[in-house]
Amino acid sequence: MDFNSIISGVRIFFEQQSAVANATTIGIPTVTFLAWIIKKHLFPRVSKSPLSMKDWTVDKFGKESLVLNRALRSTLKIAIVDDKPEDIPIDYLRSCGYSVTVFTAISLAQSQQLLDYDLIAMDITNVVTEDLVRGGLELIRRVKANPSPPVVIAVSGKRYDPTVTEFFKLSDAQMKKPILAADLESEIEESLSKRLAPARIAQEMDAIINGEAQSDYERIRIERKIRKALAKSKATSGGLKGNAAKSITTLSEKFVSLSKYYESK
Repeated sequence: MDFNSIISGVRIFFEQQSAVANATTIGIPTVTFLAWIIKKHLFPRVSKSPLSMKDWTVDKFGKESLVLNRALRSTLKIAIVDDKPEDIPIDYLRSCGYSVTVFTAISLAQSQQLLDYDLIAMDITNVVTEDLVRGGLELIRRVKANPSPPVVIAVSGKRYDPTVTEFFKLSDAQMKKPILAADLESEIEESLSKRLAPARIAQEMDAIINGEAQSDYERIRIERKIRKALAKSKATSGGLKGNAAKSITTLSEKFVSLSKYYESK
């Protein structure tokens, strides 16, 4: 029997069947086959949630990416603004790998100079030449008025002073003298890790993505775009729009810049 005879026979068979029979004979197997294709090849792509940006970063660089490693720490600059620097364990900070500069006195005109540092630990009194009493408060105001200010840790031995209270509110963290070396290291580590550790930057991306995505499918699509760009050391908006796009682009630029200090697993 040749091929044309087979085709002709099949056609005659289906023409003799009722619509219900044809639906049963052809429709059900066809739908079943399509369902199998979707389940096997398409569904996993949209239903299996990949790792969050944070988890992807930890998976790539290890748990070290949640904190500052030695390589990154050696690039960071800390300014100590205090008329009594002996109250602060400066040598210990240097032994941790930080670059530390001490200002026992400073002018308000030098406030822009402080923006070159990643973190400032400063006292409120006896440090600003224009006003030894309240100068520290004005100095921190000027530093924090910058769009991307450094981390400021307010240190003071004063208590129950309204000026100090306002000074503390403007800072990112507060410490009372006397300051123990381990406590200061821990505070600096946490304050800078929030901003600079790759996995913490990725965590900020997660918050933005989750706020913008209207579905799991959209979230996964955005995350894949970002991971693809980061894997090539490129910044990206992740396909987002408006302020979310600007934020993701800024964070991805920072991620690319800082992740180079971490080794992939």
